[in-house]
Amino acid sequence: MSETKICRTCKQNFNIDDFYKAETMKDGHVKDCKWCSRKNALKYSQTDEHRERMRQYRKTHKEQIKGYKKTHRNSSKNSLWEKTRYAIYTQKIPRPDSCLLCGCDCIPEAHHSDYDKPYHIAWCCRQCHTSVHKFLREKKI
Repeated sequence: MSETKICRTCKQNFNIDDFYKAETMKDGHVKDCKWCSRKNALKYSQTDEHRERMRQYRKTHKEQIKGYKKTHRNSSKNSLWEKTRYAIYTQKIPRPDSCLLCGCDCIPEAHHSDYDKPYHIAWCCRQCHTSVHKFLREKKI
């Protein structure tokens, strides 16, 4: 039987896999479930405090940011992600409610087997998507 834990924010009982890992915590996981953590992160990202910290970071790390943009902005993978995000946003590509591989109900991630075909997508849950990439790395495909 899998271990469970109660979320500090929503007070619901979840499987331990529904909590982000944190080595500094006693049980090795954060106190908020993944959904509450995301909600809290989104709420924080919209505060003035966060905006000011980001402004300060951009001022003090101009060269690092410029170097990152040069190497990552025009990569084929990055432009593929942008095309996919835009297609989902404009509803050209409908995002299904379940994983193609295991069939679980989730918000699936887009897996591209060929980066030259941005709209050929296999929709997988995070666990299946990770497994696919692990398999591909091991087989060096």
